[in-house]
Amino acid sequence: MPKDEKSEADDVWQHGQEGRIHFFVHKPTRRCGIHIRGLADLVGVSEGVIRSALKNAEKKEGDLRQNYKTDLYNILKDREIFLVDLRQNSPKLNGKEVKVLLADICFDVAHYYSGKGYKAAHQTVGEMGRLGAPQFIFIKSGFNPQANSVILDEIEYLLAKEEIQVTKSRTGMIWLYTNPNTGECGIGLKSLTHICGGVALKQVITCIEQHQEHNQAFIRTGADAIVRSNIAYDTIYYFGHQAKPRKTKAKEWAAKLQQIDTYIHHKTGYAEVNRESKDELIAAQQREIERLRKQLGLYNAGGLVRWHFLLGTTLDHKFGGSGAVLKSEIETTATQQLLDFAIGNLRNYAKNNRVLDGLDPNADHNIVTYKSHHETLDANAINEHIGYYIGYKKGIEKLTDKDHSQDTYHLVAVCTRYPETLAQQAGTRWSKLQTGVYKLDWLIDITIVVTSQVEVTPHNSSWLLFSHDKNRVEYALALPEHADLPEYIPRLLREELKVKDG
Repeated sequence: MPKDEKSEADDVWQHGQEGRIHFFVHKPTRRCGIHIRGLADLVGVSEGVIRSALKNAEKKEGDLRQNYKTDLYNILKDREIFLVDLRQNSPKLNGKEVKVLLADICFDVAHYYSGKGYKAAHQTVGEMGRLGAPQFIFIKSGFNPQANSVILDEIEYLLAKEEIQVTKSRTGMIWLYTNPNTGECGIGLKSLTHICGGVALKQVITCIEQHQEHNQAFIRTGADAIVRSNIAYDTIYYFGHQAKPRKTKAKEWAAKLQQIDTYIHHKTGYAEVNRESKDELIAAQQREIERLRKQLGLYNAGGLVRWHFLLGTTLDHKFGGSGAVLKSEIETTATQQLLDFAIGNLRNYAKNNRVLDGLDPNADHNIVTYKSHHETLDANAINEHIGYYIGYKKGIEKLTDKDHSQDTYHLVAVCTRYPETLAQQAGTRWSKLQTGVYKLDWLIDITIVVTSQVEVTPHNSSWLLFSHDKNRVEYALALPEHADLPEYIPRLLREELKVKDG
């Protein structure tokens, strides 16, 4: 290989080192990771332990799976593990290719060992949690991504270009745009043909024209047309899941772009002006991590699944990264009384997503109580919910960092089974708002959501998971947004359905 060609190939990798720990960034795509030996040092285990876990995760069916099916195996199985370029070449150390673990794998492995009590892993999770795993590796490797920009119609857009695999035999370039003044973002129209698996431009345009919001589909039109992010995602989802034939690459991208605005903002180097909502989200996530550490398991003392814990984890997964803030098991009085959930800043999530039926994106606080299929939503539960709401409201209004006196509140009661007795007691104060959603006028308006009745659509995914109905649960588990749910959630949901059917 000529010397200048080798240098050009090596230039795509950014390499940084701290002691025995090597960090790598693939500069064209910004995918990044840590060498196996370095990750072992960061979590406080031997390199052999990490390699053994990876080897087991790569085994196929029929390899005596029961011999190695551990918790760590379940975290790693069926995932992309190693950092490579589009030609499947790995980074090099001293002229030899080395195995480098992708950033998300590094974080999950560190989180696993942190839960096992490894101090080094706990420290690593803390650093990655504050910065985000990719940013942590960027800093360690000395990679400083500079955002490019382009002026279109006298408007400057932050621009990111990325080469992707379109089909097995060809690659293509995609263009991502963000307006730095508004945060509005999108994908180049021609780029969608690549992301959708190589479909014709005419097919993409036809799909967009059939969208219910087609009049607002484009940030700009013309030769360099930019498709608005939410319309672009719906187009990708269509070709990945609904078109005939479905496109595998489109399906992969639909799973990857569930938080499409966050993805485009990161790629284009956009820094949101509103840091407050991000800080609140980070603080909420740190509180949730601490709460999870205190969990004794997934079952209570009576042997029943902790359904509130599972729903809380699912809602956190759904709203994570959008700016919405989920708080769980909130103390509202001196005597411990825990409000199930409070969802704040939901309007941030609603900018680009349809919210779960029954929630109000315009309210500052959605106050939620939940009754699983083992519990009954009755008059006592409603009275308790109102009491918890009052305690929560008083606590919020006492905060000094921000004036909460004008905050708005929306009360929601989520239950699996239709609360027939409660509806009868309410009489004329009970009315139907839409499929599976009801209004209860009980001193204060309360929205009732029945998860076994709500409309079966992707936006209701979290409710459907907790419907205790096999068809609804399997439908929700098959959605792209649930591809990386914690393994224990689908397992426990299915186990409970088996008990029901048995």
